[in-house]
Amino acid sequence: MTIWSGIGVNYGHQHTYDAMQAEDDFTYLKANGITRLRIAMPAYDAASHFFSDGHDMVTRALNHGFYVTWGVGAGYGAGTITATRWSAWKSYVLSTLVPWAQSAGLSELILGNESDMQMDGTSLTAAQVRSDIRTLATTIKANGYTGKLGYSTGAPGTYRTPWSTEGIGDLDLIGFNSYDVFINFNNRNIAIVSEFGDKGYISEFGCITNGYSDYNDETLWYNDVVNRISNMKNAGIQSGYFFCYRDGGYGLQPNTYALVLTDGSVRLARNAVLGQS
Repeated sequence: MTIWSGIGVNYGHQHTYDAMQAEDDFTYLKANGITRLRIAMPAYDAASHFFSDGHDMVTRALNHGFYVTWGVGAGYGAGTITATRWSAWKSYVLSTLVPWAQSAGLSELILGNESDMQMDGTSLTAAQVRSDIRTLATTIKANGYTGKLGYSTGAPGTYRTPWSTEGIGDLDLIGFNSYDVFINFNNRNIAIVSEFGDKGYISEFGCITNGYSDYNDETLWYNDVVNRISNMKNAGIQSGYFFCYRDGGYGLQPNTYALVLTDGSVRLARNAVLGQS
């Protein structure tokens, strides 16, 4: 089975960051045909080491020749983005994030992840988030930014349809985080291609057909991941980023959403993403 050229990996979700570990991982992934990385995005006011770690991962990944996407978030989950936080985030993006991304040569700067799902709904609405993201993209480009600009949100119609109706403005790309049973995953891929063409992609995906039981049955899990990748390719999705925790931690079953196996060998989630059995 040949690896799909559009496949990418979400990287950097781990308890402890080690630069040499990242070097080994990037070498392994590149050697096996992975060409895209979406580096873990901290909130704009997270602890400073998340930014130094993120900068280091982005720089190393670019040096390895990956197409790299990265940015900073505005919230910490549903209901956490107030108008005050949103204003501070926008200021951070313009004053700090954009200049750094330009100097680093970042392939795709992400102007937030699921912000239209995390706003509080009172001081800040989803409609305002979408409008501000479009305005921000216009401002950034007018100020001379030369890289690609993207945004990530949820794949269900509740979040996707308003972007389709209103348009994505001066964003170059829009990514969709797609977690659901396979039939819904399939239908949303078809809708994304129909509504956004080659400007839409899958910014996060994983196995969730039968719920958490899939994490404990590697055969079910492997087949589901392979089928999802094949589905994206056949639907005409330009790229899709597999979400994984590097070591299978965070309460998940080892060897499923993991970059390494429990014996320490570096294999991407039992090779499902690499298109190997």
